[in-house]
Amino acid sequence: MTIDLILEKELKLFDKWKQQREFFCPDGIINFENYTNSKIKIMLLLKEANAVNEVVDFKHFLNNGAYERKATWENVLRWLYGIQNINTDDKWKQTLKGVYYYEFRPQKYLIDFVHPEVRVPPNYVYYLLIDTIREIRHS
Repeated sequence: MTIDLILEKELKLFDKWKQQREFFCPDGIINFENYTNSKIKIMLLLKEANAVNEVVDFKHFLNNGAYERKATWENVLRWLYGIQNINTDDKWKQTLKGVYYYEFRPQKYLIDFVHPEVRVPPNYVYYLLIDTIREIRHS
């Protein structure tokens, strides 16, 4: 499928959706070349644009650095990179508290943990992470 055909279909769909939603925020493929060369095609569906009563053009927003929500979009990029480069032979383990981790080199771990800006008290994040590291070291 060519870029022109995809853009035409996007516009047609977005025009239909705009009639049903007052503040519809269009998006679509951000970088056509990267998308077509991608091994895995990924679509992100967002529940909101974090904008009140305004339309946000996500293509423009992301192509200009996602200036207001940099931490969020940097995490999304990490997820996408991880999905695109996942090694299915990796052996993830789980702690007793349900935190997943992967030992990628001896005594070097990747811990699957929540984003540091989650809305929980900082001491909860700190102590859960410390407990996880202690459990991994003693397993």
